[in-house]
Amino acid sequence: MSLTTEEILTAIESLVASGETPTQIRVRVKLGRGSYATINKVLQEWRQDENAEPITQSLASQYSRSMDANGLLSLYAGGERDFSEIYLSEVLLVEANLPTINLSNADLQGANLTKINLRAANLKGANLTQANLQGADLSGADLSKANLSCADLTGAHLIGTRFEGASLIQVKLHEANLTGAYLHGANVQESDLSGAKLDKAISFMTNFSKASLQRAKLNGANLHEANFCGANLVEADLSGTSLTRATFYQANMSRAKLNGANLQKANFFGANLVEADLSGTSLTRATFYQANMSRAKLNGANLHEANFCGANLVEADLSGTSLTGARFYQANMSRAKLNGANLQKADLTQAVVMDADLTRASLAEANLERTNFLDSNLQDVKFDGAINMESAIFSDNLK
Repeated sequence: MSLTTEEILTAIESLVASGETPTQIRVRVKLGRGSYATINKVLQEWRQDENAEPITQSLASQYSRSMDANGLLSLYAGGERDFSEIYLSEVLLVEANLPTINLSNADLQGANLTKINLRAANLKGANLTQANLQGADLSGADLSKANLSCADLTGAHLIGTRFEGASLIQVKLHEANLTGAYLHGANVQESDLSGAKLDKAISFMTNFSKASLQRAKLNGANLHEANFCGANLVEADLSGTSLTRATFYQANMSRAKLNGANLQKANFFGANLVEADLSGTSLTRATFYQANMSRAKLNGANLHEANFCGANLVEADLSGTSLTGARFYQANMSRAKLNGANLQKADLTQAVVMDADLTRASLAEANLERTNFLDSNLQDVKFDGAINMESAIFSDNLK
């Protein structure tokens, strides 16, 4: 049977009569049952009642939060674990030890939870906006659909933590450990994950747009259809990562490690991949339209039907790479290493391939319309069935 407003008010008045400041925890202990959310609503209305004594209101306002923190710790020590829907906005629980606690749908906005132990805790739907969780341990905790916008989780332990559908907008996750974390459908937009560990994390359709992941470690993670638009991934380690259909529109990925990753159908439109390592990577049908890939390592990669239209591949290493059916319309491949590459049926219309190394490369059935091969090494290149070859530009000694 649910509590009535009259029962809650009776408990409040009983506490006041005995000289105790009524708090949501004290009222619940007095009643022995009831939802914290229901109790808190009546308690807030009582505090705002113009007929309540000013001194009582002042005491309630000044001490209720700290007393609720002490009350929570006391009840937890006594074996209580269910604190769902509790109101603890701006509460102080620094270094508190509360593993397996149930704080689902709790209001912890602005709370100071520095170095708190919330391992395997239930925080589904909790409000943790602007909360301080620096160095906190939330390993194995469930924060599905929780709101952590603008929270500080610097150096937090988040191993195996669930953030499904959670809001992590503008969150500080610098040097946080998210190994094996579950981020399906989470919004991590504009957050700071620099130096964070996301090894083996699972984050289908996660929004990392404009987030900072500089030097972050994501190797072995599953990031299918993740959104990294405008993100900073400078020197990030994504080796061995599954990034199928991921979007990196105008992302900064210079010197990033993507070797051995699965980037099939990924979109790198306008991305900065200068000196990035994509060697041995699966990039079938990936899009690099107008991407800057100068000095990038793509040797041994699978780039079947990839789109490099307008891309900058100056001094890129594509040796031994599979580029069958790839598009290089107006791409700049000057001084690129293409020795042993398979460019069968590739479209090199108006591409600049000057001073490049194409020894033993295959250009069989490729479209060479106005392709510029000036000063390139074309030793043992296969041109069998190449089309529009008469309009291609070669050095005088190769005409």
